[in-house]
Amino acid sequence: MLSAKKSAERADPQVHPKGIERATIAIFAVFVALCLFVVFIVDQALSSAEQFTNRSAEARATAISRSYANYLSERTATADVLARTVAFQYRTHKGQVDLTRLVAAGLLAPTDQTLVTLVNANGTVVQAWPTSPEATVHLGDREHFVAQQNSPKDELYVGAPVFGRVSNTWTLQFTRKLFDAEGHFDGVVVVSEPLDFLTKSFANQANLGTDGVVLAFRKDGRLLVRASSDGTPSPTGEGLDRYVASDGSSNFLFDPIDHHRRLYARQPVPGYPITAIVALSVRDIYADLERQKNAYWGWAFLLILALTAAAFLAKSYVRTLLQQRALTARIADTDQLTGLGNRRALDTYTTDRFKRDERPAVALVLFDIADFGMINEQYGDDVGDSFLRMVANRLTQLTASADLVVRVKSDQFGVVLSGDEPAARALDFVRALFDSYRFPVHFRGYSQDVTLSVGIGTSEYDDTPGALRSQASYALDLAKRATAQTQRNEYRVYDHAMFRQFGDERRIDEAVQEAVLHGGIEAQCAPVLNSRANTVEGLWATPLLRSATAGTLAANEFMDAVERTRLSNSVWALSIPHASHTVAQFGDSMTLWACVSKSFVRDIDPDCYLGSRELAPERLRLAVTGLLDRQLDDITTARIVALRKRGAMVLAVVNLDHGTPFPLFATLPVDGLVFEGGWVDAAPASSVAAPVLNGLIEAAIALGWQTVALGVTTAEQLAWLHTRSVQTVCGPYVDETWPVALHQD
Repeated sequence: MLSAKKSAERADPQVHPKGIERATIAIFAVFVALCLFVVFIVDQALSSAEQFTNRSAEARATAISRSYANYLSERTATADVLARTVAFQYRTHKGQVDLTRLVAAGLLAPTDQTLVTLVNANGTVVQAWPTSPEATVHLGDREHFVAQQNSPKDELYVGAPVFGRVSNTWTLQFTRKLFDAEGHFDGVVVVSEPLDFLTKSFANQANLGTDGVVLAFRKDGRLLVRASSDGTPSPTGEGLDRYVASDGSSNFLFDPIDHHRRLYARQPVPGYPITAIVALSVRDIYADLERQKNAYWGWAFLLILALTAAAFLAKSYVRTLLQQRALTARIADTDQLTGLGNRRALDTYTTDRFKRDERPAVALVLFDIADFGMINEQYGDDVGDSFLRMVANRLTQLTASADLVVRVKSDQFGVVLSGDEPAARALDFVRALFDSYRFPVHFRGYSQDVTLSVGIGTSEYDDTPGALRSQASYALDLAKRATAQTQRNEYRVYDHAMFRQFGDERRIDEAVQEAVLHGGIEAQCAPVLNSRANTVEGLWATPLLRSATAGTLAANEFMDAVERTRLSNSVWALSIPHASHTVAQFGDSMTLWACVSKSFVRDIDPDCYLGSRELAPERLRLAVTGLLDRQLDDITTARIVALRKRGAMVLAVVNLDHGTPFPLFATLPVDGLVFEGGWVDAAPASSVAAPVLNGLIEAAIALGWQTVALGVTTAEQLAWLHTRSVQTVCGPYVDETWPVALHQD
């Protein structure tokens, strides 16, 4: 509601919770969507990076394991060559082998850490290099001896790591059989190497990272050696079967020794029953990825923080924007003089209401203040504004439950009521409105009786956006006519009869608009009598409408529609040139008379109706209404002076029924007066009307003005006007007595 009750709410931009809530939800939704998008992008990027890291790590582990397998093959081959050489020398020399001599001769090239031992068929050490044991050492129970003794094959046997009885340290045993001259088993040659023999040049951080390991297993799964990236070898550990995933789905396993998670890659050692395994630490593999994750999520967090700040800023901005829009809408929908709603607010209400699926019944009450024009004229515009504010305040007190209270224009106000039986509520409001103005109102030190005209329209007959106001306006027009006759408060309710009548008037309104646009406005002419010469001196033109839908209509049948559609000036601008053509047919002495409004003189360019070649400006007589309503403004005065300079005659219309402000007579820049109305009809029979009219005629003559009387109906009126020196008359009696044959195209 735009009355005082709800105008305060409209003035406060905080009163849009739904709009702010919708904006907040929208901003939050966008914020969440952007955050999810950021998380999704980061997650996808990291997922791709992790997959790439896994593929790279697997490729690297595979490459390193192949390299390690080749390394083991070379190292094992070195030990095997040494064992083969000793076995060959032993068989060639029939068991007579001196290891020291062979080394000195260069036939054997063991390392400083290599121990070569000859064991006879009974398992007793018979010779060793570089040093022989001081006591008898038996190796018959060793795995590598038993395996060679029982094996039918002559091949290298790689023994499990043992604590050497000769070397007194953990060693790896590479053995081959010794044969006598007849080819019978005669013992074994044992090449003992330290544990780092299989890892020394490979177990480093360059190959394994900070926490990687290498492992070597025999084909039976027995561990040969395990070494970490710092090069430290170990003979203990789990079997090969513990380094396989239970489901075989992944190469990432937890080490059964130190329980570190590593990526395992295995390769068979070419030429030997050994399996090489390289295990790269997950910590090393994912070190760069973890740094990348931290960077990505760090930037994502900063971005989300920025989005959060942006969301709050956006919410604040939207809130401010909504407040500004609310304030702008309030200003646009508010009448600045009274603080009520304006016509735009009413149009917005009816339009928004029509968009709803469910529309409650509604009534619109329009009312005019019949005395407002007089208040403005008598007290001035400032007092008139104070009066309107007083009306608005009083109206606000009467409309606490109204949907909308507006000032439609000037002194016209509107009230919208909805809900159950809005028509009955409207009548209750009208009664309260009339009751509030039973007594004179007081404002700015003045006291004034107020007369109201009220029209009520409802959504019962037509529920389209513009129909409600049209119905109320039509009912208001009827109420204003009644008020003009009774001088009392009057109201009219739009009903079925008005609905039919309104439909007829709307058809005439449409016909007027169509005629103005497409040349359907002509002129109808009546004779104007020179009462002194008793001859017709001119023609009085009135508009004539020709329409395909409405037919031919005289002025009294459609001029009300012209006023409703505000096309009066346009109609006269078309009628006068048409009448000029008719008058021109009667020769150069015939004049053209037309009764136009003050706004026509002020607003219409004279060239529009004085530019005809058929009628000179000197033959035009304009009777102008409204010149005596108030002091003329400068524009109207200038237009009248310009018309008179061009030769046209301008006369002021005096209707005594509406009262006449005599002080304005002397200031009028006109050529004469035109008298009309009931006082003219009553003379000379009325003892009141005749003296008053006679006085006005004498005053005009004294000012040197021409006098014209309209509406002459009898010979007695004509004779009386003649005796009072009225020069020109017009009316039904003149039409009948001095008919003029008109050829009107």
